[in-house]
Amino acid sequence: MRGYSGVEDGSPNERGIAAAPSSPSKHLANQELLDEFRKCLSEGERQLAEQRALGRGWAEIAAAAGGMPEDSGARTGGLEA
Repeated sequence: MRGYSGVEDGSPNERGIAAAPSSPSKHLANQELLDEFRKCLSEGERQLAEQRALGRGWAEIAAAAGGMPEDSGARTGGLEA
């Protein structure tokens, strides 16, 4: 099923897509890339990314913050689109 963005919902595992095996060096390179990317995020963006990585949906994140996804800036970290 595709979401509003045109991207299929669910992880590759949920959709039955097998990933290529990853070597330890590839895993380390990916972790370093992710760490560098996180350095570019604001504190709010980092918190949102962490919540999404834990599997929480936008509505759940917004409710915990005391708002609704469409009026809290949950999808953009408070940035205007």
